[in-house]
Amino acid sequence: MIGFLLLVVAVNATPLPQDPNGDYDALIESVRKRDIASVRALLERGVHPDIRPTDGRYPYDTALSALIYGRNRPATDEAIATLLIQHGASMYYGLNGVLHTAAFAGSLGVFRACLKAGSDPNEMLVEQRPLYAALGRYEKYAHLKSRDVPSESRVPERPLMVKELIEAGADVHLPVKGNGSKALHIAAYYAFPQCVNILLDAGADLNEQTFDDGYTPLHCALLKEDSQDLQTARILLDRGARLDLEDVYNRTVEQMVRQKRYTAAIELIEEYKKKRSPP
Repeated sequence: MIGFLLLVVAVNATPLPQDPNGDYDALIESVRKRDIASVRALLERGVHPDIRPTDGRYPYDTALSALIYGRNRPATDEAIATLLIQHGASMYYGLNGVLHTAAFAGSLGVFRACLKAGSDPNEMLVEQRPLYAALGRYEKYAHLKSRDVPSESRVPERPLMVKELIEAGADVHLPVKGNGSKALHIAAYYAFPQCVNILLDAGADLNEQTFDDGYTPLHCALLKEDSQDLQTARILLDRGARLDLEDVYNRTVEQMVRQKRYTAAIELIEEYKKKRSPP
């Protein structure tokens, strides 16, 4: 239902700084080594952070992108990214935004530097907002199926990024994908309990339905029956998720899980129906 959409890389129409003096390799190597002093020295000497090699290698591999896809050292990465941005690093390349890309890759330091530099936490690029990127598949897991993204326990940056986006002004009521899914639908679908709680605490609509399938967050949470899915569904039910709403296939959540023969999910729904029944 909620698939992963790769950000498209297109040729930037803005002329890119070239590298007549071999500075590209020096800057990229310094960034990859997380050598702040060398990066600062090169930038202060006048090397542009968006410099490209003259021989056609890696046309989209700027210093910022090298930082995103290198080792994840948040404090050092943020310091280097801030230096690059202060010296003119572009926050976009083609149709990509650096904030979105850093969120997808789990690069917390670059992500934080972008927010502090004024990146829009609600910007829609290729029908995706930063909240979707923060909840999406991380680059090193790109070979996995959409439901097999790493859990919150394996990716501690995920709830941190969701929280920091909201603090920076991300609107939890805006669709984060073109199909009308909100961040809560995505978090419920991927079974991220911490993110679900963060979004609900920020005022996310517990019962809002997607444009395409009419799924509520509870529908999304129970499209599969793993332990984390059930944990996420229990959080939604404890918060008051409705059981009477139907998707576009005219199914309540109970009808959907019965159709799928999800025994544990059926038992969970029956438990909450009893809790909500008058004595």
